[in-house]
Amino acid sequence: MSNSILVPQYGMGITQREMGLRRKWIDEPHHLDRYRLVMPVVPVFTRHFLNMIEAYNGNFELRPSDNFENSKLYGKRVRNLYDYFVIGNNGGSDTFLDAYFEPNEDGFMGLQVKSEHRFECGTVVAKNVELLEECLDQICFADLDSLNEQGFPTKMSEVQKYERGKNIYFVPPESGKVVRFRSYPVNVLNCRSIGPDDKPTNMDYRLGVLGCSEIPGFAQRWANSRSRKVYK
Repeated sequence: MSNSILVPQYGMGITQREMGLRRKWIDEPHHLDRYRLVMPVVPVFTRHFLNMIEAYNGNFELRPSDNFENSKLYGKRVRNLYDYFVIGNNGGSDTFLDAYFEPNEDGFMGLQVKSEHRFECGTVVAKNVELLEECLDQICFADLDSLNEQGFPTKMSEVQKYERGKNIYFVPPESGKVVRFRSYPVNVLNCRSIGPDDKPTNMDYRLGVLGCSEIPGFAQRWANSRSRKVYK
């Protein structure tokens, strides 16, 4: 996938900017399927978000997904990603993520999470359904180091004010809602801002979706890259 960034922890590539602006969430899988892409699930996106912060701080190497064995992002390209997703320059990122909440009394907060939505035979189908794991259940600034396996924070930030790159404003899940990330004016992971069939309002003119795809043969290519010490 050209012009996308590798998320090595998941063997996925993710686009640098949103596509399909101002569509309903439920329409995004069909739109992305035309390009052989899918919506990013929450843990893939949040890991990518942390990778960008670590790269900006000099602790991680961002690489293009189509040539990660031989190339990496330097200086201005890393800064541009950080500016867009973390600082929120020029309006920043406003993207849907692939998670929809439904009632299930066995899950945390009485919820389950549907994800990995695909467009098949004219309809959108969730390929993964799991109980919501324990996460924060109140609106607050959350510690970015406390994300669970589903990508949701589990601990409040000690400082309840925005600290860029250290915490995120978190709005907990609600039945019938989907997940959305916005980078401006502060980084927000909102699990109740909009329903899957709701049409974005005029205030949501930047809302779109990033595209993801699996990297062919990633595991072996990754192993070969590491053996050549391409990565740290």
